[in-house]
Amino acid sequence: MKRKPVIILSGCLIFTTVLVAMLYGLSDKGRHERNSFVRNYQPDIATKLNELDIRYNSYFIAGMVDNQIYLGNVTAPAHLLIANTTLTDTQHVKLHIKNRENFKLTKLLIVKVDSPYFYLVDGLMPGFFRGKIGEWKAEHFMPETKAYFNQCIPFGDSAFAIRTKSLANKEYELGVVTNDSPHVKLEHGLLEKQIKGTFCVDGELNYSKALDRLVYTYRYRNEYIVFEPNLQLDYRGHTIDTFSRAQINIAKINSENARTLTSRPKIINAQSRVSGNYLYVHSGLLAKNDQLDALYRSSIIDVYDLRNNTYKFSIQIPNHHQKKLTKFQVFNDEMLVATHDRYLVTYDLKPGYL
Repeated sequence: MKRKPVIILSGCLIFTTVLVAMLYGLSDKGRHERNSFVRNYQPDIATKLNELDIRYNSYFIAGMVDNQIYLGNVTAPAHLLIANTTLTDTQHVKLHIKNRENFKLTKLLIVKVDSPYFYLVDGLMPGFFRGKIGEWKAEHFMPETKAYFNQCIPFGDSAFAIRTKSLANKEYELGVVTNDSPHVKLEHGLLEKQIKGTFCVDGELNYSKALDRLVYTYRYRNEYIVFEPNLQLDYRGHTIDTFSRAQINIAKINSENARTLTSRPKIINAQSRVSGNYLYVHSGLLAKNDQLDALYRSSIIDVYDLRNNTYKFSIQIPNHHQKKLTKFQVFNDEMLVATHDRYLVTYDLKPGYL
């Protein structure tokens, strides 16, 4: 008699496991179906150079200066890992903040490296700290502001582009923080909403030093915005797919006066990076001429020319030790640096390919 409850429980467990797998598969189905656009692949553009086991998957690429790759760590913000581009030598550095006892730093402290400085930014204080590369001692150098932010990109010696949430309407806005008065300038009109909430305008900020332009790439639709550091719009560009509207379902939580996702959204542009005149977009979609398993065995990066808003070609980065690309940066349009979970990998980009 005791076997019957065990059999019933086992059956329920199998049923729920299969059901969850089916629901996950259905939600992921659209991502792994071919779409109507066509990619232009150029052979042998990206060639693997070197690899390094960095032991943890919490590292992110903070910058590259003079053939040194700098990696920050989301779980240890004051720790920096430095590797040469051949990945044969590494160095661990502890970052210091002068008069740290005067600042209530949070776990969202993020490091960015851009010669000759490194920056520590905290969007919850908010606070901006800067120090010289090699000295590794930062000090607070920007005026006190109430501009809380969840994304921040340095440009110039003392200017930052930020994405913040309006205190008035709880919506995302793009802005800049500078030493000049007014220290904070926001431009609500740059981000264009399609549905209620903030999910439809989610995306990623980048900066092109070559063009002196800021770029914001939407995550859930085929659009990116190119604008000047004074927040004047240059143009709105489009990625090669056809998803002009965010495929998102949301519901309101009345008790918290908030909104939440009710299903897994279709990710159009998973990540974006800028180097020189070009925008590199890690796409989440299959093209008409892609193999059906392309997104399982590799990561696809589409390249766009920001000078004339045109698509150039696409690159496939194969999985490394069965690990997909998690983060990447492109430097001088010559080297692509990527993390594949706990592995740091460098790729040579063929000279003259652009």
